[in-house]
Amino acid sequence: MSNILQDVQLQVDETGGPVFWVIDQLYDAINAAQLEVWMNLKDWQQTSTNITLSSGNDIIAWPVTQIMIPQYIIYNGVKVFPTTQAQLQDWANNWKSSNPTRPNWYLLWDAQHIRLYPKSDATYTFQLFGVPWPTEVTDSVHDITGIDVLVRRAIVLRAAAKLLELTQPDLADAKMMEAMEFEKRYARQQRNSFGDNIARLRPTTAWDQANFGDIRVGRLFMGTSS
Repeated sequence: MSNILQDVQLQVDETGGPVFWVIDQLYDAINAAQLEVWMNLKDWQQTSTNITLSSGNDIIAWPVTQIMIPQYIIYNGVKVFPTTQAQLQDWANNWKSSNPTRPNWYLLWDAQHIRLYPKSDATYTFQLFGVPWPTEVTDSVHDITGIDVLVRRAIVLRAAAKLLELTQPDLADAKMMEAMEFEKRYARQQRNSFGDNIARLRPTTAWDQANFGDIRVGRLFMGTSS
């Protein structure tokens, strides 16, 4: 089976080795394509790490070497989702002058920091969940293992589109559209795999429905309406 580098070389018709594009350009295209696919399919891979807050903490750095995109925090089984600076006033009218307590919300402050609200009044350990960094393709790493075939195809096609953009823009656009289609197919596959997906639900029968609720019409037919 070919590795992902060979798959990209096949797309740009350089299976015999780098000719028009040097090998570093192929690495860069694959790695950039991975970042875009990871961002578009945020829930397809997830990792977590602990972050510890000290009393008075407001703006803290998250472990950016482990998590690329922070998604939510869990504390004692409760999920804390990100919000925005403007929406903090929706959660509390006096958020600017609130007293320190256990943080209930957080927002992305910049590329490496999150802001907690309210400020921490003690030491807390939260579990931060998010999208991990993809495997970097280099001279020693030519493949990405453990990924779905649809995700793999999306990465290959996005990388090829990046390489072809300056010389064959029409072909690059076609490959980008195909890559986006594979991403959508993977997202649809993941959505349909859950038990509550609509294809798995069966409409109720009229008789069963008649026996639901406080006024059970079905009991009238059975002569047990009293």
